[in-house]
Amino acid sequence: MRSAHQCNSLRELTFFQLLHFKGIDRRICEKGYRNKPLTQQQKNRNRKKSKIRARVEHVFGFMTNSMKGIYVRTISFARTTFLIIMNLTYNLCRYCVLKK
Repeated sequence: MRSAHQCNSLRELTFFQLLHFKGIDRRICEKGYRNKPLTQQQKNRNRKKSKIRARVEHVFGFMTNSMKGIYVRTISFARTTFLIIMNLTYNLCRYCVLKK
């Protein structure tokens, strides 16, 4: 990877170049266009990316709908403690569902 001083300006980079520059793996689903559908390889890559995204979205959706949101307007330790308790509550609810 290049160091920051070797790059002329971060503003000159596109979004995907910036991700590559920072060493972040690109996990954005590819899109098919009219008269140019996705290849089987692209579909397989999208399926792999979507599995991870769907699992994460379900967790946040559960917290938002069942626990009245995940936004807390406090600072530092109180917020951290609340989010940890919320996460533990989600894990207990998930355990109860899986145990059935």
